[in-house]
Amino acid sequence: VLVDQPAADQLARSLQIPISDAKLLALLWRGMSNDEIAQTLGVRVGTIKSRLFRLYQRLGVKRRPAAVLRAAEVLSAA
Repeated sequence: VLVDQPAADQLARSLQIPISDAKLLALLWRGMSNDEIAQTLGVRVGTIKSRLFRLYQRLGVKRRPAAVLRAAEVLSAA
């Protein structure tokens, strides 16, 4: 599974987040688990958990569903 680059680009621009965070958010939006994301990106699950924590802080959300909702709002408006 590859990262949806157009979606990641749109998320990065709209939410003003780094492209690496936008790629992570795009994978969340697709409904992937932490294990699946780690495998896709070639990193450890612990790395994904740390990156998600920082992503949630940047987005001003506390949990995964809220982050996915932000992504859905951006991508549905595109």
